[in-house]
Amino acid sequence: MFNAGATTIENQVHEIVGEIEFLQGRFFKRATADLVQMAHDAADTVRNDGHVLVFGTGTSGLVAQALALGLSFRLSLNRPAVPALALGADGALLSGLAEDLAVEEMFARQIDALGRKGDMAIAISADGNSAAALRGLVQARENGLRTAALLGKDGGRIKNYAGASLVVESGRVARVHEIHLTCAHILAQLVERLLFPL
Repeated sequence: MFNAGATTIENQVHEIVGEIEFLQGRFFKRATADLVQMAHDAADTVRNDGHVLVFGTGTSGLVAQALALGLSFRLSLNRPAVPALALGADGALLSGLAEDLAVEEMFARQIDALGRKGDMAIAISADGNSAAALRGLVQARENGLRTAALLGKDGGRIKNYAGASLVVESGRVARVHEIHLTCAHILAQLVERLLFPL
C-alpha cells in the first residue's frame, strides 16, 4: 500500500542530514586548529595534576556528561582514568542550590568548592548566553582555572569569558547540540591520544 506521507518524511530526513553535514563541514573547516589546541590544553592540565570540570544546562549538560565520561572512562583505548567531572549531575545539590541561592549559581558554587588553580573549566551553551554557565566560567576565572567553551550562535556573552571557544554558528539549537556532541567525542579522543600515545 502506497503511503504518500512516507516520501515527505524521508525527504525531511535527507534535509536534516544535509543540514548537519553542511554545518559540520563549515564548523570543522574553521575550528579544527582551535579544537586541537583545546585538546592540548586539557592534556596539559591533566599532566600537571589538574582536573577537567565540564558543565552546561539541559542538553548541554548531557554533552558535558558525554565529554567527562569520554575522558574519565575511555573512548578507544584501555588506559588509566583521566580526572574529569561533569558538574550539575547531583540532583539533591542542584535543588538545594536552586532553593537557597539563585539557580544561575549552581555551577559557580561547585567550581568554588572543587576548582583549583591549574584545573580546566569547559562551559557548554547552545546560544552562548546560559546564565549558569556564564557564572560558572566567571567563577573559574576568579579561582585561576584555565577556561574554554563550546558555544552556538555568535558565542554570546560566554565567549568573552572563555580563554578558548569553539562556536557553532547556527541558531538551530538541535544542530548546535549535535555538533557539540561530536566535538566532545573528538576532544576526548584527542586528549586520550595525547596522554596515552600508542
